[in-house]
Amino acid sequence: MTPTPHTFRRTWCATRPAFTLVELMVAVAIFVLVILGVGKIFGTIGRVTTVGEANGNIMQGLPAIERQMRRDLAGLSHDGFMVLRHVLVPNDIRGSTPNLLLDPTLGPNATFRCDQLLFFANGRNVSAGFAGSYDLENPQNGANAGGNQQATVARIYYGHAYQIPADRLPQGTLADAAGSDTSLNGLLTPWAYEPVGSANLDLVQWPNGTNLGAVNGTQPRPAEWIVARQAVLLADDGGGPTFFYSNVANSSPSIWLNTAAGDWVPPLSNPWLRNSRVDIAASQVNDIRRRIQFDGSGNFRPWIGADGQRSAMLNALFYPRAERLAPTMYRADQFLVSTALASGVRSMAIEWTMADGVGRVTDENGVVGFDSNTGQALLGMYVPATAPQPWFGMHDDSLGTITLGEYFPDGPQSGVRLPLYPGVFQTAYTVPGFNGASAGISVVETVFGLNQDQPLDAFGAADPDLGYTPWPTALRVTLLVGDPRGRSEVERPVQFVIDLPSR
Repeated sequence: MTPTPHTFRRTWCATRPAFTLVELMVAVAIFVLVILGVGKIFGTIGRVTTVGEANGNIMQGLPAIERQMRRDLAGLSHDGFMVLRHVLVPNDIRGSTPNLLLDPTLGPNATFRCDQLLFFANGRNVSAGFAGSYDLENPQNGANAGGNQQATVARIYYGHAYQIPADRLPQGTLADAAGSDTSLNGLLTPWAYEPVGSANLDLVQWPNGTNLGAVNGTQPRPAEWIVARQAVLLADDGGGPTFFYSNVANSSPSIWLNTAAGDWVPPLSNPWLRNSRVDIAASQVNDIRRRIQFDGSGNFRPWIGADGQRSAMLNALFYPRAERLAPTMYRADQFLVSTALASGVRSMAIEWTMADGVGRVTDENGVVGFDSNTGQALLGMYVPATAPQPWFGMHDDSLGTITLGEYFPDGPQSGVRLPLYPGVFQTAYTVPGFNGASAGISVVETVFGLNQDQPLDAFGAADPDLGYTPWPTALRVTLLVGDPRGRSEVERPVQFVIDLPSR
């Protein structure tokens, strides 16, 4: 029988497709899972991209450090001296609370190495700044004739640098650090700290020294630390008063930060080298050697002592200023960038070693001599054939390094062999931290001076007062490099060894 229209409509309504609540919930859940999966994929891609960019930044800086160090050390000059300062900085040097740690992502017991290296290198060196330009402070003086100065010898520094962030500087001024209340040997350091609201870092204007007030001198976190290469040419400063210590002042009188009253030269040092404003020192190698060996009265300086040769050489080593970005567009501020070699270097350790036989005293037949006082064989550095090559610097188990005085190659002897004296090469001390830090800054200083071949006095005895310091045969550099932009926790340890030329 043909259904009535009313019955047909009821049958059609009963069979119309529809979604139940359960089906809707399942569909929504699947949709959410798809979105989460896609988001996770994009998140992974983003992290991979970030890590890749961070690794790219790291790999851009690392080859530059090694390549430049090898090139400079290939021209190592034995006419000067070499100084190594090994510095171990605890993460909680500012205090143990998370907001005071140098790196809040690491534990309080983490440490950073901020080693420094100073030496002299032969080779053609050219000033990075134009030697003779307009007097920026007194443009009415006009232009000074001159050109980029050159030199055959340069004083080279490798190590961390301090920074003065541009947002803390007076606008449009060439500002430099005049001093600091936080320090190593009274100078600004990469880990410097001042409490919030403090302003103890005095600023002066370059080059006239006008006081610009004070700012907070707290340094950036380790991920933003800069490793610097500061080359100071031992060169003619230009020949006239408009070039030297006046107006533009393209040079410093000497390589030293300070000169003592008893020195043979008047106290003309200035902070321009420390602030990387100039890269020329109006000195010759002979002037530097005379300053180290003799005082103002012509008396020979002892090796050890407050006014000794070792102290004079250490006085030439300090953390310079370097900036990733120039504070202003002035040419004199652009000069600050040339000192920066790489950024994001959280740690830099520099150790040294001596090959077997370095410092050994033999006769013309190769027979080892004996000390006339003790009868001890003058073996110098002794490395048994079955022993690993020792590395010296600061005692650091993670790097396998020890101090020179800890070296016992074949038993409990009295340090290394005569005529080498560990105390002649190295000295150690500790600098207190801030806010009750659990540990201070450990410092070991190693100096290789001018006496490299005269180990015995007139009576055939090894004498520590002679300052006999034969030079190392190789340096080992260990870097811990991260992304300076802080976009990831990527960091990479890198180590390389540089053989040094013999005398």
